[in-house]
Amino acid sequence: MSDLNNVRTDVEILKKDVSNIQGLLSRLDTAIDKIADASNGISKILAVHETQIKETDASLVERKRLAEKEVELLHRRISDMKEESVESDRRNHNEIIDKLDNMGKEVSGELKSMSERVTILERWKWWIMGGSWVIGFVIATLLQVGGMIEILK
Repeated sequence: MSDLNNVRTDVEILKKDVSNIQGLLSRLDTAIDKIADASNGISKILAVHETQIKETDASLVERKRLAEKEVELLHRRISDMKEESVESDRRNHNEIIDKLDNMGKEVSGELKSMSERVTILERWKWWIMGGSWVIGFVIATLLQVGGMIEILK
């Protein structure tokens, strides 16, 4: 009987252990369910974040492409403006050179005209001086001849 009591005691202990294990397994099932729910929630959050990251990357790529186009457009505009400015400067330079050439020709013509006038005036001056010298010489000669005539009288 003692063996029977020992066996009964062992069976009772085993029943309690099984009962405890069932409670533990029940709690583990609950914990596993909660972990699974949390895992599903995290998966959803990760999926949303991954979608947002993809959208952000796509937006970033699009903005980068647009920025590159705008930079290219700005470079093209700057180059066009530079070319236009150089061409305008070249035209202005040529116009100024042409006008300076024309002014140089006009000034040369005027200088030539002035030189001719000065030459004419110098000739007149020499003619008048020569004529005055001749008249002075004639008058001096006449006065000397007149003085001699008076002496001879």
